[in-house]
Amino acid sequence: MDTTEKHSSIMAIRSAERPGEYLLYHDTRWDCDFFPNHDTQGTAEMEKPNLKSWLVRDFSAPENLALSFITETSSMKPSLSHNSEMREYDYRLWLVDVDSLPDAWKSDTFTINGRNCRWESIPGMEANPRIMQVNQDVVSMVKDSIH
Repeated sequence: MDTTEKHSSIMAIRSAERPGEYLLYHDTRWDCDFFPNHDTQGTAEMEKPNLKSWLVRDFSAPENLALSFITETSSMKPSLSHNSEMREYDYRLWLVDVDSLPDAWKSDTFTINGRNCRWESIPGMEANPRIMQVNQDVVSMVKDSIH
């Protein structure tokens, strides 16, 4: 059994302008909507400025976003892209609060830098069979840690 680890930082992006909803993007490789995520690099404190820059650059997030480290957790699950081999996924969860949404983010769905994005609630994610098949552990982590 291959238990290759994948280390990811998960961004739970929310705004008071969209209460109870989080920003998701559609990953065409997985055909699934995900929280924005980035490969984890270094300690949380070392990683924080790089994540902020990445969100501003790749998602056109406002520069005054508030980024807070919440928790780290691991999950063992079959990797759908690796013939269902069991893999260990290490997640670092970050809460991203955006005071004022950029104009491009104000619609229910929008495209930023080629990424199709949308806003969704935790119950909406839980009602989506594809999200739950691929990413139930991450949705549960956000629900239990933030929501």
